Amino acid sequence: MKKGNLNNKSKRPGYKVDLAGHIATCDANYLRLVELFPGIRYENDIALPLTFGTWREKLLLEIIEKTPYTTLVRLSCAPGQTWHLKQPLVIRLYHDARSAEVVEYQKDGYFRAKYEYPNSEGRQPDEKVQMNRFLGELLVICAKYEEGAGDAILV
Repeated sequence: MKKGNLNNKSKRPGYKVDLAGHIATCDANYLRLVELFPGIRYENDIALPLTFGTWREKLLLEIIEKTPYTTLVRLSCAPGQTWHLKQPLVIRLYHDARSAEVVEYQKDGYFRAKYEYPNSEGRQPDEKVQMNRFLGELLVICAKYEEGAGDAILV
């Protein structure tokens, strides 16, 4: 009977970046942000209603930086909210490309497209994709809640 090589790692398929899918997510997030906050290129801040069952919360969208082609925003929970993001999401909107991506979370900036797993940072192989999907899910919830409650509140 032949002994197997103990140094061989298990042959599981690695994560492959779906660039087209990621770009589609970021493009959809841009459209959601512009729909929720039509004045995003000109206003400074907005409070977005958010609901989880019977909880009614507010997310704050604060403009950090404006340039002719991009806007950098911070998405966080209003003070005193029951549910809260432990750290805000920082999102860059690319107006010329009509795309938006999470560029910072938990004080970590720059997400690589793919992380080796396991790694010393505790990152998932598709961390960047997950962050942008999470943003999309939050924005969808805000849009659904806003439809029944009226316009968002400028602060």
